[in-house]
Amino acid sequence: MANWLYITSGRLTFRRHAILPASPSLFATVFRTSVMHLSNIGTDFEKALQRVKSVPNVSPKHQLKLYAFFKQATVGPCKADKPSNFDVVNLAKWNAWSSLGTMNSDEAKRNYIEFVKSLVGEPLSNDANLLNDNVVCENSTSQAEAVPEKEEYSSSRKVLLEDKGRIFRIQLNRPEKKNALTHEMYRGIIDGLKAAEKSEAFITVLEGNQFDI
Repeated sequence: MANWLYITSGRLTFRRHAILPASPSLFATVFRTSVMHLSNIGTDFEKALQRVKSVPNVSPKHQLKLYAFFKQATVGPCKADKPSNFDVVNLAKWNAWSSLGTMNSDEAKRNYIEFVKSLVGEPLSNDANLLNDNVVCENSTSQAEAVPEKEEYSSSRKVLLEDKGRIFRIQLNRPEKKNALTHEMYRGIIDGLKAAEKSEAFITVLEGNQFDI
């Protein structure tokens, strides 16, 4: 009676749950295929971890996506306690990671690789100029936590707008009148709120040393 090999891995070239007659050559083929598969994913994942460091101006939204795929690939499904709603940055990271559910490590690595390719705009290669340092945890953590260069501009000279990536500030600038609001300042605040909607910021802050409405 022939022996049978029950393939349960959906990551090989066989269909999931396929039942195939077992033989020494078949076992060897499956083993080699599995090893090559894991080796290729691991190599491409390492390349992606290095290459992403050369991508300029990665938005906070994309940084969170990279962070989530990285954590899922290296740690597994999120089991950490949910941060406080006041801990905006860590809550965003937790939400991004936990949204991946039970995605397995290989799938997370493939998603990370494909997402980096989309950011770079070209296939990963064996470029000799790639960085050789360890960029596993440090890379994706720093990418997820990086804050873009300070962007500051003025809606009006009495209302200053400042976009720091995670926080969009609307600053009242009429200290000689204790920041008492004028029609011009009201319009400046409205312009600031519209600008904040288009920003990548998580929160918008209206501030001034003291002000009267």
